[in-house]
Amino acid sequence: MKLNSKKKGNKGENAFSAWLRSHGINAFRDSASGGGSTTKSDIHNSINAHIEVKTTKKINLLKIWKKAINDAGLHNTAYLAVHFDSRPANEWLMVMDNHDWLELIKKSQEPKTTQTENRELQWAIQNSIKSLKLLLNKLE
Repeated sequence: MKLNSKKKGNKGENAFSAWLRSHGINAFRDSASGGGSTTKSDIHNSINAHIEVKTTKKINLLKIWKKAINDAGLHNTAYLAVHFDSRPANEWLMVMDNHDWLELIKKSQEPKTTQTENRELQWAIQNSIKSLKLLLNKLE
């Protein structure tokens, strides 16, 4: 690997990890990735994901994706972040498994409870507990 391509790769990994941090995900470039490290992910992160980062003009997507899946092993979800040279600095193409994508879609469709609904639910639970305790005391 040429020194310039190594520097370009490091720069891309730093840029992507900075982008993740700017969106609230704890992430940093793993300088030991692939070099005898226990993890081969380019980006160490708080979301338990194996992230392979590529900055390029062209890419053999299938070859890189197979490597990312293999490196991720059984314990991490594999993602591939690709930045094409001709695109804006903060624009990345994300590649992921269709089953992982489906899980994300399903989670995004789940109804979200608001803080008010949570408070009302807590109140109802607490009142139910009190009522049950009173009922049990009367039955004794």
